[in-house]
Formats: sequence, C-alpha cells, structure tokens
Amino acid sequence: MSYLNRAQETDNSKVYEKRWREAGYPPEVFKLDCAKFIFDDYYNEPMAYYGHKIVILDGEAALPFRGEVLKWSVLKKSVFPDKTRYPYLENGFALSAPRIKPIRHDTPNGKYAFTVFTTVIGDENSLQPAMHSYFEVTKPNGEVYNFGLVGNRESAKGGVSYGYSTVNAPLKCPDLCAFMVDKTIYKTPFDLKIEDGEKIWEQLEQESTNGVPYSFLENNCAHFVASHAKVVGIDIPVNRSLLGIILPERFNLAAERVWSKVPSLFRNIFTALSKIVLLVPTIFLNSIGYCFLGGWRKADWQQRKVAIIANPYDFFFKFPTLNRPWAVLEWQKEQKQTIKQAPKKV
Repeated sequence: MSYLNRAQETDNSKVYEKRWREAGYPPEVFKLDCAKFIFDDYYNEPMAYYGHKIVILDGEAALPFRGEVLKWSVLKKSVFPDKTRYPYLENGFALSAPRIKPIRHDTPNGKYAFTVFTTVIGDENSLQPAMHSYFEVTKPNGEVYNFGLVGNRESAKGGVSYGYSTVNAPLKCPDLCAFMVDKTIYKTPFDLKIEDGEKIWEQLEQESTNGVPYSFLENNCAHFVASHAKVVGIDIPVNRSLLGIILPERFNLAAERVWSKVPSLFRNIFTALSKIVLLVPTIFLNSIGYCFLGGWRKADWQQRKVAIIANPYDFFFKFPTLNRPWAVLEWQKEQKQTIKQAPKKV
C-alpha cells in the first residue's frame, strides 16, 4: 500500500492558507509556492515529527536545511531548483542521503531491537481501512533505523495490470509513514540477540544496494515486514489464500492454528485431493492473472521470467495474495507488548 495515494490539492490558495495556519506557521510569511512545496510532497509530516517549524528570517519564510535555517527564496533558487523529492531527517532538508540513515537517536543500551509498525490511515473500523506496515531496527549505540517497502514508478504506472508482476524496488529508509504522527499507529517491540541483530543488519545493508522484490499481490509491505521478522525468529502469518481474502480474518487465524495441529498424513492426503479437484478452476483463475494482472511480467529478484501457474492447493489454501497489512495488524493485536498510539494533532 502506498499512503501517498491521496487526493491532490487544488491550486486554490485558500486551501493552502488554511493548512498553513493549521500547521502553526507564521501567517504573515505565507507564499503559495512555498506552501505547495511543503504540503504537496508531505514535508510537513517529518517536520512535525522532529518538532521543526517554518520561521521568519528577514521577513521571509525560512526552512531547516542541514542544521541551519535558510530563506525560502534561497532554497527555491539555489538549493531546490527542480522537482526532486529531497530527504528530510533530524537536521532538516538534505540534498542527498546515504541509502541507510538513522531516523533518530535514542539512549544507547547495548542491545538490538526490532519493532513492527502498522499505520492506520482513516477509520480503523471501516470495511477496508488504508494501512501500511514497516519496521524499525535499533542498534546498540541507540541509532534507530526505519525500513519499509513500496512500489517504484514502474509498478505504480502499471496499476492493477502489474498485480502479479514483480519489480526491483528500492529499500525505503526511512519509510515516510513513520512521520505520520496524526494517524493511528500500532507498534510491537522485540529485543534481539546480538547475533540476530547483526544478521538482519547485514541483510538490510545488502538490500539497500541491490533493492528488494516488490509486487502488489505477492511481495507487498506486509510480506516485507514478515520476511524480515522471520530472519530474527519472529513469525508473522501474512500469507492469505483465495478463500482467505473472502473469509473473516479471525476465522483465518483460527483455521491456521487448527491446521497446524492436524497430523501431516491427513494434511498430505487433503493437499493431494485438492490438487485434483481444483485443477480446472485454478488454471482458469491463474490464466486471468497471467493475461490481465501482470503475470506475464513476473520477475524473480532481478531476472525477469514467465510466470508459472500455481498449483491448486497453493492457490486456494496457501497462495500469498493481496492481503493488505491487516494481517500484520491482527497479529500485533495479539501481542501483549503492542502499543496503540492515538492520532496527534500537528
């Protein structure tokens, strides 16, 4: 899920003036081009996260940049001449940033930590609330790094026609959802053994260089979190079958627990019978995915190849499908250490 899929602001200056005032910025230095830069690219969210504000410098709006404050006219002409989206971290704007950059610095405690996050955008009790999952890794020296996965321009341009298509997407560090302090956030922390912390860190460093496989249906943000949690021994069940999309989440979780306790002999028999009975409908449904949902574009890591039709049992009972992060969220709600943070006014 990309939380950036919001309605675009109009060019009506009154809309931006209202948001400018609500953000607590000096009304006397409001400029439409500056407001568009701040709000259309969502810079107001990391600024609020770090407690930064637009200030007045020589009667003009000034923004944090590399630990100092520069006037908007200087930034616009000399520093930000194009439409590139610039990184924003603890010291304000930067022209560029390393692939992995800490989102903040906590008190060192000599331990690694792994924290699962889910941001809920909108009404959590609605039928299909928008959500996004990501995670943090805290190093023994107190540096906190935030990681997430969203699609790249190629997958976004293709839309649903890229549903089964896998592209090589960049590792997001930080994931911008971490800055959304005005949304409901669930976080579930775990302390790690030193060896597990070093293992996950080594993998993340490799992914920051090589990229991460992304697809809307099979390798989305939920799978990204679950696969990295598994590296450090945390099991988050996010795979959902075709039936799993239709049936209530509580039923899915209960069915998984019961199924895991069934003797392997009976599971093997059921799997074999399923492959026979469901062969025709599986071929039909996978053909739709292959022809119309990007299956023919499927790539394995960095090497493209033709999609292979899944076997019937996997498709109906085990095949990873579009699950959205609600599977991660339901798992989080079962963990005693999960903390729910209510939306904050920014």
